[in-house]
Order: sequence, then C-alpha cells, then structure tokens
Amino acid sequence: KSICNCIDLELLSLYLDSGVVPFSNRTEKRTNTTSKDLSKYQRVDVGDFVLNNQQAWRGSVGVSKYTGIISPAYIVLSMSSQLSSAYANYLFRNPVMVAQYFVLSKGVGSIQRNLYWQDLKRISVLIPPREEQDQIVRYLDWQVSRINHLIHGYQKQIKLLEERKIAVINNAVTHGIQPNVKMQSVKSNWVNEIPAHWEFNKTKQHFKIQKRIAGEEGYDVISITQQGLKIKDISTNEGQMAANYSKYQFVYPGDFAMNHMDLLTGYIGLSEYSGVTSPDYRVFSAKDVNRTNLMYFLYVFQLGYKRKIFYGL
Repeated sequence: KSICNCIDLELLSLYLDSGVVPFSNRTEKRTNTTSKDLSKYQRVDVGDFVLNNQQAWRGSVGVSKYTGIISPAYIVLSMSSQLSSAYANYLFRNPVMVAQYFVLSKGVGSIQRNLYWQDLKRISVLIPPREEQDQIVRYLDWQVSRINHLIHGYQKQIKLLEERKIAVINNAVTHGIQPNVKMQSVKSNWVNEIPAHWEFNKTKQHFKIQKRIAGEEGYDVISITQQGLKIKDISTNEGQMAANYSKYQFVYPGDFAMNHMDLLTGYIGLSEYSGVTSPDYRVFSAKDVNRTNLMYFLYVFQLGYKRKIFYGL
C-alpha cells in the first residue's frame, strides 16, 4: 500500500533493534535526516508490515503497533487476517525470515542490498492456526519480559562493578598501593594529592605526537574501539570504509592511538600491532621507552576518559 498526504499523523521510524516506533521515542544521534516535506511520507496503520527494503537483509523490518507516517523509501504492506500482527512481528523479524530476505536481496557488496516486491512476495511464511499464534505470542511476551528483567538486573550489576573498577584504578594511579605513605599536595583539576616521592609533570615530557603517513595501501587497518585497538577486516565492507588507505598513518607496537574527537566515550588504546589508522586520530609514543611503563599510562589515559578529564580540556 502507498497512501500519502497524511502529514497530520505521527512520524514513525524503523530500527533494527526495535522495529517500528514513534520517531519521538528515540533520542540518539541519527545518521539520516527527516525531510521537511512530509507529504510523500507513507501512511502506516496498526498491523501494517514495514520494511526498509535496502536493509531488510539485516532485519530492518517490523509490524507496526502505531498509526502514523514513515519514509517514502520503505515498503508498507497490509496483512491478511490469517496473521496476528503480534505473531507476525515476532515471525518477520526472526533470523529464519531474515535469511530469506538476504538471499533474495540484490546489490553489490553487503552495505546496501535492495529487496524488491517481485522477490519479496515469493518468500514463504509460516501460518499456524490463529489460536496457536496467540499462544505463541503470550509465551514469547512472558519469556522476553522475563529475560529483559534479568538483563536490567545484570546491567545494574555491571554499572556498579564498572564504578568499582574506576575507583580501584583511580586510587592506584593517583595514590599508589603502598600503605601509610607520606603525601604531597598538587595543583590540578583532577587530583589533589599524590605520594611525596612521586613526580607530577606534563604529558609532553614523556610522549611525542607521531604523524607517519603510509603513502601506499596494503597494510593492516587498525580501528580504535572501546575495547582497545583492533585489526579491521576491510574485506567485509562493514562499518565506515575509506576510499583510499594510502593517506592513513602508521601505528606500531607500543604506540598509543586515540580518537581525540570523542572525549567522552573512551576510544584509546595501546597498540600490539603494526598497521595504519585514520589520519584524523592522534598517534603518540613514549620519548624514552626504558623509563616509561606503557601499561601504567594506559590506565592513566583510560581514567582521563572515565572521569571526563579530557572532556574538560
């Protein structure tokens, strides 16, 4: 179905993780923008099946619980009365169905593959008796709610453990682990005192910025993640890709690499690899590796993220 000129209706969005939801329900940063002219947006009614036909192969589909309007780029389907909308939402987002979308999608590479109606309509659909569909939905709603409750409990525990970890790191890197040590005051916006036998000086006294452009391709590409530095598999074409890696900069074992454009999240790592990373990142190394414990400084830099010290600068 394709019904337009319904600009008074609520704007809806389609997400991989949650299906069809009101646009206003999601507050995270969006990579796409909404058109100012909503006249071409399509009407979606409760029980309609919506597909992002360029991302259906990844599971970007859902059955709507809402009436509203959605992008004109999507496919909107009304369903027969044979299907319970709640059952259909579970079914069509299931990996068994998503595998069929993938096989029938057409495109080059794996970033954008189009699923067209003439192929979509040939996909097989499982239709239990309506009473059994309702039983399945009740069972899944109960199990999913139960699992979500457990996840919420674990998330609270993880948060507490993360806070405990930060406190342990903070105490060790700023006060050491020797008991009853004499302390000295320091002038800083993130630490008030340190052991009297410690030095307190500047990062530039220990590290230097490196900017070594590769000049050619063929090297391992290193990504900076919250879990440290990882070698990226560029053959999959997943995630952000560069058209040309010759302008990337070298990273060697023992180098620090930092995404200095995101000072809240914690993207910094100590490299174990030789490779190249984005020229937009900061790569720096110790001036004297014999007098610098790199792992100690990695803890210091990670603390800089956790306590938002870098963000304040």
